[in-house]
Amino acid sequence: MTMTPLPDPLEFGYHPVGLPHAWRRIRADMAAGQPAAMWLDSTAVGNLTSTDEITQDDFVSSAIVMGWIAGGMSTSVARLAALAGDVTRSTPGWTPRDQRSGGLPFDGFSVQLFGTVASPFGPLVSNAHTVAFPVGDGNAVVIQLAVTAVQDWADAADGLVLEGTPGSAVAER
Repeated sequence: MTMTPLPDPLEFGYHPVGLPHAWRRIRADMAAGQPAAMWLDSTAVGNLTSTDEITQDDFVSSAIVMGWIAGGMSTSVARLAALAGDVTRSTPGWTPRDQRSGGLPFDGFSVQLFGTVASPFGPLVSNAHTVAFPVGDGNAVVIQLAVTAVQDWADAADGLVLEGTPGSAVAER
């Protein structure tokens, strides 16, 4: 199986829902070396427009969406979404709080992980919501929303999810 980053992780119609009003989208061409869409807590960073302007002094709560095309799949989309969740589970210092999973329209699958991660800034909320759905020819799309937030944003962070309809975006192509 191959995993190719999507140039625009929002192109298949999934987007974060429940973003706090104070979190603003910034220009983020890359996160962890791949294309991403990113929102930051503007109360912590002011009017910054790029991650290049952030200093290391304070932790900034964030939501990041990344996506991939999985080619040559030999596994179900449910297993593919679970594999993406395994990356979150393997993060050093990450402790689970809850998990939800289930089917989506158009043969998709969703895995939502709620956790806490130890950090030099204290315990942070660390959640991931992954959706996976087939797009034909043995390929699937995997989109993941990763949320890391200070405890002041815990309730809001736990309410952030990906929403969309995979079939609608695929049908438009």
